[in-house]
Amino acid sequence: MGIGKNQPEMMWDNSDDKISKEAFVSVENQGSGPDAITQLLFIGDVPYPSDEEGTNYADNDDISGIYDPERDTEVEEVVIEPGEQITLYSYRSPFAFVRGEGTSCESEEQNGEFEVILETQVSSNQLSETYNIHYSASGEFDNCEITFSEG
Repeated sequence: MGIGKNQPEMMWDNSDDKISKEAFVSVENQGSGPDAITQLLFIGDVPYPSDEEGTNYADNDDISGIYDPERDTEVEEVVIEPGEQITLYSYRSPFAFVRGEGTSCESEEQNGEFEVILETQVSSNQLSETYNIHYSASGEFDNCEITFSEG
């Protein structure tokens, strides 16, 4: 898992300004059959989360939050074959600072946590990973450094 701003070389186009607000997630299907990832969610202390604190699509099954660089659009799902490892890209800008939404930069350093959740077709459970997040101090609401580690 990473942020385009911090690791542009991992994104589909490291020259595009939009990638700085997006995230990537590496996923491997360790099962014996194919599966489809139907939603990529960021819940918690991210700048623009997927719940009612931000983009508000967490409860909408018609919105995946997954970007397909080959089609240059949001896709309904991504199929992953057994043993296959792929990189998913966010579409709904979870690391965009939007005034009045989610978490913004402040004059003091901030710490929190967030969860990356994958909804899948085959598994009845969500797949999730929790991360600790740190925001550096900044005098501007949208100009701090973000670092994170697995929680």
